[in-house]
Amino acid sequence: MKTRRALILDGTDPADKAQNRVRDALLSAYRKREADVTIHGLHDMKLAHCVGCFGCWIKTPGVCVHRDAGREINREMINCDEVVLLSPVVFGGYSYALKRMVDRFIPLLHPNLGIFHGEIHHRKRYTRYPRLVSIGIQKETDREEEKIFKITAGRNTINFHAPGYAAEVVHGAMDFEELHRAIGSALDRGDEIVRDPEVKALMNSLIDDAQPAARGRGKNALLIVGSPKTGPSTSGELGSQLMRKLADNGWETGTITVRKSLFAGEKRSHFLDLIDRADLLVLAFPLYIDALPALVVKALEEIRDHRKAHPRETPQRFFALANNGFAEAYQNAPALAMCRRAALESGMTWAGGLAMGAGEALCAGQELASKSRKGPPVQHILRALGHAADTLDRDGPVTADIQDLMSRCPIPLMPFTLWRRLFPLFAAAAWKKQASIHDLAARDMGLTPYRGLNGGN
Repeated sequence: MKTRRALILDGTDPADKAQNRVRDALLSAYRKREADVTIHGLHDMKLAHCVGCFGCWIKTPGVCVHRDAGREINREMINCDEVVLLSPVVFGGYSYALKRMVDRFIPLLHPNLGIFHGEIHHRKRYTRYPRLVSIGIQKETDREEEKIFKITAGRNTINFHAPGYAAEVVHGAMDFEELHRAIGSALDRGDEIVRDPEVKALMNSLIDDAQPAARGRGKNALLIVGSPKTGPSTSGELGSQLMRKLADNGWETGTITVRKSLFAGEKRSHFLDLIDRADLLVLAFPLYIDALPALVVKALEEIRDHRKAHPRETPQRFFALANNGFAEAYQNAPALAMCRRAALESGMTWAGGLAMGAGEALCAGQELASKSRKGPPVQHILRALGHAADTLDRDGPVTADIQDLMSRCPIPLMPFTLWRRLFPLFAAAAWKKQASIHDLAARDMGLTPYRGLNGGN
């Protein structure tokens, strides 16, 4: 019988005894199965953040440009049978420690796109991928948070072409035998793939749950740009357009970038000071591996902890703008659900969110209203942002009709189904052009640098 080779990516806090018990139960379950296990504790590991440079696709195909432990972890991942993502549940997603590494998985996929399970996803770089097991740890039962976690795990499975997956949420207060049974079940079973109807239902619930502003609110809006990019970004441009519309309605607006604000004491204090002054927080971010980028998770934890320590008499409003590189806007739903959780845990009013698909194709950091902008038409995006700003100004939550406008096919009169079919062709041409700028042949974008240790790749 073949020995199961498992890789555990441990995003727990070593100082948390309850989380340690879950990790010990996981290791015990693997010993019972006589598995060959490698475990990486990520909490204190030095790992660079993915900055969305796409170098792993158009400069060093299949390898992250950052020279750190993330490269070796990716090598181990693609050559094992099973990867376990172990983490406390944070806003329904993974911890900052784990998400830093999950964001770095992107070199394992090909930049080109295809239609899988009826929606757009990246093509395989390798012929074989490991099974995924996601184990979340809660302090107390929260069914909504558990649902978001399991949907996210299921989406990871589709995006990484895993042959199977299971997702389990446990509690550190469980006795050891109960933990052992729950984790053992996850290691041995296969869960159903999370398909688009469930994700669309989540998207609709986020619109239905949005609330109007409390009475007595002010008109100070702060844009928080969650893109880790060092230059212009789609997130920054979407947020800026919304801010301009709010300013036209008499709002005082400001902007801060997460990437520059979290890890230095003085900058962190300035970040939290701006948070305190705002009546409306607008978070604009890209979808990273089906969820929030690691830096955004960190920022939202900082905001939540600060807000709990310093509550406001009049609740702030929280609005989110998400964009992804696929054709379907609804693929942003799990990340927006995490935003709603963050808002509620911070004592804020959830004002709703807007989801945009095809972010790089439509914007790529260009000014949306510029006459020199390259790409398909974006008038529907500009109209949706204008309607959203007007609605927020009138104290209302953003409604389904605005999201429907944002989600439309950008080509007039073209059915969305045709747009979805053509989108991978447009994307392939764009990636080929980008690769040529770096003297990389199109055929070499599909190199498999980590192939060889498990005969299937």
